[in-house]
Amino acid sequence: MRKLIVALAVVVMCGGNAFAGPFGTNMGDTVDKYQNITVSGKNKDNFISQSVPKPHSDFENYLFTFSPQHGLVKISGITKSIHNDAYGINVKSLFKKLYDQINSKYGIGKKNDFIMNGSVWKEDKYWTMGLYKEERILTAFWNPKDNKDNIESIMLKTIALSSDSSLILLSYEYTNFDKYIEEQKKNEQDSL
Repeated sequence: MRKLIVALAVVVMCGGNAFAGPFGTNMGDTVDKYQNITVSGKNKDNFISQSVPKPHSDFENYLFTFSPQHGLVKISGITKSIHNDAYGINVKSLFKKLYDQINSKYGIGKKNDFIMNGSVWKEDKYWTMGLYKEERILTAFWNPKDNKDNIESIMLKTIALSSDSSLILLSYEYTNFDKYIEEQKKNEQDSL
């Protein structure tokens, strides 16, 4: 009985976030739940913040997509930029670390690691340049079977900023993301 009371107290003190999803967010959350969040770009549904309820030490910015009807539909984390890494050693190491962490929670993801046929950026010293020229791919995708945390899909992607600098984007689409896309299509069609 005492253990049950302690468990209930933890849930109440955490405001229901004891079972929160990625970065401490939940599908359907509203914008007003988050602090220090600002509109990002032209789409008024996209927001950016440097803080989330459960931050991860490798990420410095977080992108949110909110549907006016369905609340939070997507959350992404962006790592710090990795500079002076033409060989891609540091970004590949961080990718592996994040890939392993996600695998331990959501199961084994489908990893894509290749360079396009005919690319001139095949040598190791041009690893990041190949990524920058969009001739090299290092990504991973998950579609959790048990729908843990209401997650529909997860993407981990390396992105080059220059020939020797890159970062990693980690995106979670909640199960209500498809409804948001349908809303967007309808709004676009209605504008014609």
